[in-house]
Amino acid sequence: MIKDSIFISIAACEERFIEQTVRSALSNADNPENIYFGIFNNILKQEHSLLNNNFLTNNDQIFYAELMTPAPMGTGFARMNASLLQFKNFEYMFQIDAHTFFPKKWDTELITIFNKIKNDNGIDENKLVLSATTGFFWTYYEDEPNKVYATTNDNQDIFEIDPLNLEKNAKNLIDRGMVTIDFIYDGKQGNFFIEDLLNFPTVYGREYMNKKEYEESKCIHAAFMFSKANLNRDVMHDPEDHWHGDQTNYSIRLLSRGYKIFSPKYPTIATLNKIFVDKDSGKSSGEPLDKDHNWRTYNSNQVGIDYLTTKNFNSKLNFKNIISGKYFGYWGATDYESLNKVKKQINYPIGNE
Repeated sequence: MIKDSIFISIAACEERFIEQTVRSALSNADNPENIYFGIFNNILKQEHSLLNNNFLTNNDQIFYAELMTPAPMGTGFARMNASLLQFKNFEYMFQIDAHTFFPKKWDTELITIFNKIKNDNGIDENKLVLSATTGFFWTYYEDEPNKVYATTNDNQDIFEIDPLNLEKNAKNLIDRGMVTIDFIYDGKQGNFFIEDLLNFPTVYGREYMNKKEYEESKCIHAAFMFSKANLNRDVMHDPEDHWHGDQTNYSIRLLSRGYKIFSPKYPTIATLNKIFVDKDSGKSSGEPLDKDHNWRTYNSNQVGIDYLTTKNFNSKLNFKNIISGKYFGYWGATDYESLNKVKKQINYPIGNE
């Protein structure tokens, strides 16, 4: 095992910031020689292939794989494949999104808080997962492809940032730390209400931790998930979980196996806001950021539409089978006893099975 090594698992689909994410991680790490990457890129158009990107494909710290499909294969499939790209015996695994920027010393901070939580709470390190949602968002505009901007919660203050040096002019956002996570059942996603998600446990950011160093959670947010590297074998992502249900189902599977999940305040990562925000007014249109993100809400190819609909249905069906006790095993809860404990932990409304 490479001591203090961190394997970063990245699942991507039609992302333009993969290289920048890797460069941000390496340039801001205390020990960049201990940072390795497994990148699984699901492309929908051949011209978006990154196989000719020498930085990603000719680096002994990066294992890059891509697959072209007519429609997105989904988060579970991509995250599973990315986690399996561990080509050495690493100590830790850090799952992130393919559009993530890092603060300085993020690797040292992660390992330090992981060990502190483990020691403070007497937790088996192989049963501990750190997870939270982004400290702040960033965005870009197609008329300025070489610039990125930070956005505050209310989007009233938008300013240019350096993805390789967030401290330069986003120190106040970094100092706020990460956001704790929780299951919500009201169907709300920010200012939007999605009836299909009513009474369905959806992982959502709750609040900044203020003076707390960390806080226990009952769920994971897939854009920030840090653990011992053995997690990818113990609880692998389910390729049948697409979007609606992947974080929910994975959280239940972890909890039923005795895992403890904590949200750390630091390190603070920044992730992409995929919804367009007007730079002058700060108002959001609710539309995808640009044409590269249209696939997130629709697909002009009917085969793609049918596939997305089916896969979203499958992940919710998986949840219903798991939570009702109709399905136990590797891809679900372990048994009735653990399932009943999980229901109490996540405050699941009894009778919704």
